Order: sequence, then structure tokens, then C-alpha cells
Amino acid sequence: MKPSIGHIVHYVSYGTKNGEYSPECRAAFITEVGQWVTINERELTVENGEKGRVLTQKFHPEACSLSVHNPTGIFFNSGGVPIEHDETDKKPGSWHWMELVD
Repeated sequence: MKPSIGHIVHYVSYGTKNGEYSPECRAAFITEVGQWVTINERELTVENGEKGRVLTQKFHPEACSLSVHNPTGIFFNSGGVPIEHDETDKKPGSWHWMELVD
């Protein structure tokens, strides 16, 4: 399937650092599809001594922004930090298609 705005997917929460809460699948709606992701960043100094940055970015067609629905409230992710699609490992901080249930 191809992600599109309005699809319901699963977002994998991070859980807590000390393990009090483990990563869990949460219901989420796709709110934006495809984002530019920074893959490299370096500092740059120009002639007058001012500093700047050079970013190398790559377009990820399956990186999405989501509206994540938790038991305690809704989390909105948009712009800047895309959520990547991970159907294989389903690692924390990623999204995947909902599993079929009998």
C-alpha cells in the first residue's frame, strides 16, 4: 500500500528510558506524506567570519507526519522530524501498517 493523508496506521511509541513503560503500538492518522530529511550537516565559515550550516537532504516519500492517539491524549508530529516507515523491525519512533486481526 502507498501512504496517503487520512490513512490509519500504527505508530510505535518510544517507551521510557529506564524501562518503566515499553514501546507500544498506538493508533495514528497520516497528516502529511513525503518529507525532506537531513542526512548530513556541516558548519561553514564565510569571509566575514560569520558561521552558517550546509545541509544535505534527501526526499523520503514514505516519511510521514502523524496525529498519534494515546490513551492519555493526542500527539501531533509535523514538520522537521518526519516519522519513518518501518514495516520490518517496527522500531520505536516509526510507523507501520496495522496488522490484520482474525
